[in-house]
Amino acid sequence: MFLHIFLREISGNRSLNIQIIGEGIDGIKKERQAVRSKIKVLEDELKLVDAEIASLQEDLDAATARKDKVYESLQELRAVRDAKVSLTYF
Repeated sequence: MFLHIFLREISGNRSLNIQIIGEGIDGIKKERQAVRSKIKVLEDELKLVDAEIASLQEDLDAATARKDKVYESLQELRAVRDAKVSLTYF
C-alpha cells in the first residue's frame, strides 16, 4: 500500500514537473519570438540608416568634386594673376 501511494505521488510529481517544463518552454518560445521581432525591426531600421549614409556619402562625394574643381579654377586664376603681375614689374 505504501509503495502504491509512493508510486502515485511520484507519478503525479512527474506530470507536474512535465507541465512546469512545458510552460517554461512555451514562455521561452514566446520570449524568443519577441526577440526575433525586435531584431527584425532593428534590421529594418539599420537598412534605412545604411541607405541614408549611402545617400549622404554620394552628396559628400559630389560636394568634394565641386570643391576640387573650384580649387583648381582658383589656382589657375592665381597663376594668371601672378603672370600679369610679374609682367608689369619687368
